[in-house]
Amino acid sequence: MLRINSINGNALDDGISGDHFAHTVIREYKDRHPNEDISDDMLAAVIIDKWIEENNPNLSLCLDRLNITEFPRIPDTVLHLKCIRMGLKSLPTLPPTLKSLRCYSNLFKTLPQLPDSLTSLYCQDNEISILSELPPNLEILNCSECPLTVLELPQQLKVLICEACGIKTLPDLPDSLQTLNCGFNDLNKLPNLPPNLTKLYAPNCDNIIYQKHDNIFQT
Repeated sequence: MLRINSINGNALDDGISGDHFAHTVIREYKDRHPNEDISDDMLAAVIIDKWIEENNPNLSLCLDRLNITEFPRIPDTVLHLKCIRMGLKSLPTLPPTLKSLRCYSNLFKTLPQLPDSLTSLYCQDNEISILSELPPNLEILNCSECPLTVLELPQQLKVLICEACGIKTLPDLPDSLQTLNCGFNDLNKLPNLPPNLTKLYAPNCDNIIYQKHDNIFQT
């Protein structure tokens, strides 16, 4: 049975959190250099050096909230990258085996070439208008609060969160889709709902027309 309920996009996680690791590295570095004027660029380099020393690719490389002037080179072995609320306008070349990218709340208008290995992408709250040619293995996409004019979905997608994008129509949904959050848009109707869909969340879409679906249950 498909249930229409609340979906928290940030509850979906992957990799080993790098937040605590990054905070620990910064604190220890500042403790060792109490009188040094340390820039955020230097702190980013210190975090990356320590990440390489740790030699654990499942550990997220987390550079959140650092006001850096130039994004450092990302090690090729990084599987999970988190760089949120940094005022970034662009990203460097991404590792070829990257699995998850969290880059929300920045100033991106476009994203770099995304590797085929990517399975989750959280790029909400940016200035991105076109999302096309997404990686074929992508399973989770959160593009909420982006002014989208073009959205093309890969065939393996399982979770789509596209709240408050100003869209009036959704593209065809892949059969693999299990979760859809499309609230706070100007939708008049939904496309054909995939057979595997089990969660649907569409608040504040007053004009939306729910089609008949064998598994649908409205709350």
